[in-house]
Amino acid sequence: MKTRRQASATIGAAMLALAVLPALACAQGISLAVGNTVPVADVFGRHLPGTNGDPDNSCPVEIRQVLLGGILAPTHESLEAFNPLVTNSYLGRGVVGDRPGLYAETFMDRSVLATNVPYYARVFDRPPAQAPVYYADTPSFFLPPDTEPSINREFEAWKLVATGTADVDTDGDGIPDGMELDLGLDANSPDSDGDGYNDWFEAFWQLEGDYLNPGEADAPLEIRINAPEEPGTEPRTVSWWTIPVPGMTYQLQFRPWLPDDTAYSNVWSTVATETNVEYDVESLIQTDSPVKGFFRVVIP
Repeated sequence: MKTRRQASATIGAAMLALAVLPALACAQGISLAVGNTVPVADVFGRHLPGTNGDPDNSCPVEIRQVLLGGILAPTHESLEAFNPLVTNSYLGRGVVGDRPGLYAETFMDRSVLATNVPYYARVFDRPPAQAPVYYADTPSFFLPPDTEPSINREFEAWKLVATGTADVDTDGDGIPDGMELDLGLDANSPDSDGDGYNDWFEAFWQLEGDYLNPGEADAPLEIRINAPEEPGTEPRTVSWWTIPVPGMTYQLQFRPWLPDDTAYSNVWSTVATETNVEYDVESLIQTDSPVKGFFRVVIP
């Protein structure tokens, strides 16, 4: 009999729980998704890493309140007091794909957000295991009406974590100084290793597959005009050794040697599949002596 009473009590408790659950769901209200629609990218245009379900390898996102003092830099000692953390999220949260640069943090109960207090989101440029160099904030926002299931705020320009200010690009190579220092490059030289390749170009291809190294000289892109020993026996050609990046597109450009410095024009374009490219230019150059003109190879 004692066992039967326990079973009856257990069944009664289960029925009570089932009766309470709908009431709890109603009390929670309508959910709210906070996110962005413009992918977050680095200076190379690549979407920052983020994969749903993998916060350890995704760039962190914070959602914070804006109290007294406005939005403070992440290293400010009063950040927690003036901008208390609401929740941690990450790029990739709630979205499909790897490195999407997007996130969607859903508050199942929007009542955790006050109606009269502004909020903002902050993203960092590296997964949590690496010290970030930059961060970016969204403009502040208030809790929207219950009729709006989501709110999107885009991240503004990158700022330095160390100072809370915008970075500069002293040498104009497309890589801001903070990142150049982080990569071990010379922030005062657009070509740190002096091999003829811009630091941005080399750093991009190093990150894409370790093809070039902006800190060490790579083989330069050199163009050569090949003329026959006896005029008319063979065509004149232009050739060059390709750089070690597979599928790279090259444009051959030409302009005559004229006093008004006529602009170069494209005469040929190709995706290189070999280590050496050669093109017949006999029809482009002057046939009288001496032959005058300029060729150059451009990587778009």
